[in-house]
Amino acid sequence: MKLAVLGSPISHSKSPALHKHWLVENNISGTYEAIEIKPENLKHDFGKLLEAGYVGFNVTVPLKEKIGVFCDFFDGGAQATGAVNTILLKDHKLYAYNTDIYGFKRNIETNAPTFSWNDGPAVILGAGGAARAAAYVLQQNNAPEIRIVNRTALKGVNLAEDFDGHFVEWGNRENALKGANILINATSLGMQGGKGLDINLGNLPKRALVTDIVYTPLMTPLLTQALDRGNTVVTGADMFFYQAQKSFEIWTGLSPHVDDSSKEAIV
Repeated sequence: MKLAVLGSPISHSKSPALHKHWLVENNISGTYEAIEIKPENLKHDFGKLLEAGYVGFNVTVPLKEKIGVFCDFFDGGAQATGAVNTILLKDHKLYAYNTDIYGFKRNIETNAPTFSWNDGPAVILGAGGAARAAAYVLQQNNAPEIRIVNRTALKGVNLAEDFDGHFVEWGNRENALKGANILINATSLGMQGGKGLDINLGNLPKRALVTDIVYTPLMTPLLTQALDRGNTVVTGADMFFYQAQKSFEIWTGLSPHVDDSSKEAIV
């Protein structure tokens, strides 16, 4: 079984270590690689991988909203969000899934069990695939208002329209925090080795939950700032594990354990 995660950049990905651990743990003969593909080379490079015998893929930035054009069937989440992070090749057909939805929801419910999705406005920073997964979960769980804050207006407006939300200009990101029930960083800002996320949380209610999809580092500057001022925080680590768990199940039919050995595998 040949598996891979596709994206650019990709060297930071912990997916190969985790999925290799699960393959061994479940006595499955297979490989899992991190393969860099730039958007402009997607059609050519993805086609070559299919010819090379790969049967399953994870997809990360910036390909989640681009790779769907090559797929034949979509699960409900992938169809609703327009974002694909898991692909299965079966009977010469490509099946597309969005396991970020499961991962995002399970992460919050596991690590903040008293959190109520419908207890006030939600603020999402970003408008890519992860932001779409978060917006889908919020809409499905009756969040009263979804505020989309993004650096590129067109993508932000499109996401807001797709999920009955409101677009907020990046320059107004701190005003968007007023009255919020949850703040979600669905950008790569704050990732180790990348650009930082410049935001002052002064307007964010102390009761609000703050979560970050970035998991390297585990405690991003955003989460550290939130924790210091008394907000409940949820790291991106378990979202990573739960979305991966669902992907592995799609490829193999087995649901691997998310436990200490899984977490030690990516250290």
